[in-house]
Amino acid sequence: MSRFPVGGGFDHGETPEDAAIRETREETGLIIRDPGPIVFTRRFTWDFEGEEYDQEESFFLVHTSTFEPSANEWTITESATIRGHRWWSIDELRATAAAVFPEDLPDHLERLLGN
Repeated sequence: MSRFPVGGGFDHGETPEDAAIRETREETGLIIRDPGPIVFTRRFTWDFEGEEYDQEESFFLVHTSTFEPSANEWTITESATIRGHRWWSIDELRATAAAVFPEDLPDHLERLLGN
């Protein structure tokens, strides 16, 4: 099982900020107005259901109170592949035997949060 942050593709004409706002709402139910600046990016290739993707990702750091994520707006693919949500500490991300994406997420969070 893999662990990964909220995200997805762009709809036509969206900026990275627009996509972050929409994807956060669709995947968690949380409504954010401004995701702030892009805090890091990465580019990689990956396969999903027999198709190869060349992807560039932009990451934002959004501070929020703890809330119960909602799956109300999940797509059919998300419903079939996502097993749930969970809040993780940086130490838990480092200690899990499961794959975490991006692989250096704990390092980025530590740097960004000043831990």
